[in-house]
Amino acid sequence: MTTTYPPTGTAAIAAVLIVLTGLAAGCGGDDGVSPTPAETMGQDLAVQADTYTDTANPNQAHGNDTVLNTGAGRTTYLKFSLAALDPDAVVTGLRLHLSQTAATAAAAGTVTVEYLPDDGWTETDATANNPPAAPDGTLGSSDVDALAAGATRDVVVTAATGLDKISADWHHGNRVVSLRVTSSTALSFRSANHGLVDDEPRLEIEYARGHRLSLQPLADAFVNHSSHDPQAPATGPYLVVSTSDYMTFLKFDLAGVPDGARVHAAQLVLTARQGYAYGGDGNVYTRHVADDSWTEATLSSANAPSAAAEHVGYWWLWYGSDPPVDKVGTNRTAQLRALVAAEAAGDDLLSLRLDSPGYWTSYYSRSEAEVAKRPRLEVLYTR
Repeated sequence: MTTTYPPTGTAAIAAVLIVLTGLAAGCGGDDGVSPTPAETMGQDLAVQADTYTDTANPNQAHGNDTVLNTGAGRTTYLKFSLAALDPDAVVTGLRLHLSQTAATAAAAGTVTVEYLPDDGWTETDATANNPPAAPDGTLGSSDVDALAAGATRDVVVTAATGLDKISADWHHGNRVVSLRVTSSTALSFRSANHGLVDDEPRLEIEYARGHRLSLQPLADAFVNHSSHDPQAPATGPYLVVSTSDYMTFLKFDLAGVPDGARVHAAQLVLTARQGYAYGGDGNVYTRHVADDSWTEATLSSANAPSAAAEHVGYWWLWYGSDPPVDKVGTNRTAQLRALVAAEAAGDDLLSLRLDSPGYWTSYYSRSEAEVAKRPRLEVLYTR
């Protein structure tokens, strides 16, 4: 079932409906295959914050203005909370409603909506000299016709891409999504400060209910390349990552992901118990290990399989001279999601290596009595 959304508002003042529909294929619609959920649901979200910046007044904030301007050096920013979504929602479509107005004649042009990874901006501090971070991909764009002075009308702009980022914000981020709206010509839209609820910026999200797996490792171990005995056992109650000497290996069984399923999000979670910051790059990098034949009983520094040069994400945990205290490291990148999807479609085994060029950190292993502290891989998919 596909949910449709007719524009709302008075007959005289209609909404500009910027429809951002797309495929949550894999985690992003990049391969042209959509999930096949039994039902598509909808959620209507009011704007949480809206403003625009203007290069003609680079230090001026416009969070209290009644209009949002784009084009001619002006950029609009919108923020929406995803907290009301279903816990296992997989975003399959977006519709952004804006109410266009024209104090003077507006020329035809192209409206573009982009995804913003930076949600830290506010209406009072976003200016042309202090804008949010650069966007991370276009969600949609389309042409709009010219609009006469004093006129209002319905305009529909349709596009499709990038919904993986919205799903990731919901499942592994701060549950907030920010958008940047630009146009090739000067256009104006009513802000939340205008006073008409029907004309406020509004985001409609279509989603399917996904399935979630929480997987513990099939095997985990670490190797110590500085050991005098390269055949020393690598198993134990803890896992260690440190500079170039200690590297941790994890193996996950992905057979619980059904054949043909679409993986929309993946998150690797490890709980650290103590550590020390030697200096330099303290990131803990996740790398793919193509060889799944290693075992806990035989893994050593002498036979440890090689890992990919390119990482698929990392985390950073700070330990100074603090006493042992638990801290959680998470990796939830699109690269990790893509790797999980590829391995689930292959031999159903995923091996990873954790390494750090700077810090020493000790993590709980799969033998930890407290289940919540064991390493885990969380996977969200639709059939």
